[in-house]
Amino acid sequence: MFDAMGILQHHDAITGTSREVVVKDYSKRLGTAMSKTAKFYSDLVEDHINLMSGLEADKWTQCSKTNSTYLDCPIASWNATYGA
Repeated sequence: MFDAMGILQHHDAITGTSREVVVKDYSKRLGTAMSKTAKFYSDLVEDHINLMSGLEADKWTQCSKTNSTYLDCPIASWNATYGA
């Protein structure tokens, strides 16, 4: 993830002046990094939430959809009154 984030901080990535093929490469690198680290970050969030609040959580997931609202992501199927 750190390598992908480092590449995405290149001036062409930030300003949007990269060629299309380069942008696609940036996207692929970030997507791969997110996929490989999703379990790690899910567990990390779960541990910290539990430590800070005492709340137990089964599973934390990251919504990878772009330009979406919470209705497009996993939380939309969670019912606050009755649980999952």
